[in-house]
Amino acid sequence: MWCEVTFLRRRGLRLQPQEWPPARLANLVVNQLHGPNNPFRQHMRMANLWQDDDSTSKRGVGTLFDPVILMTPGDGLLLRGIELETIDGRMYEYQQVWLCRPTQPMAKPLPPFKGVVSAD
Repeated sequence: MWCEVTFLRRRGLRLQPQEWPPARLANLVVNQLHGPNNPFRQHMRMANLWQDDDSTSKRGVGTLFDPVILMTPGDGLLLRGIELETIDGRMYEYQQVWLCRPTQPMAKPLPPFKGVVSAD
């Protein structure tokens, strides 16, 4: 599903609306992971965001482990899950929330989001 996606947290800390980064146009894909083949060693879902680099390749721009739909604010939905980041050889887990607003790949950008978002 093509979406404009805004990351609402940075390293687990909730961002104020004026701190939100620009929305990214990406394809949201949710898959099922089997326990032995993932970092958590348990069965879970994984949400990935993919952007097209050119006509033949894709680039991953975000991954959420064990995503949960929280609510539907206005014209979008909130996904909350675990984001992994490696810093100095150590793995850190952060809660991340994505505001996903469905769109089309060639459509003009959506107007700025003006709804109320509460992901706590």
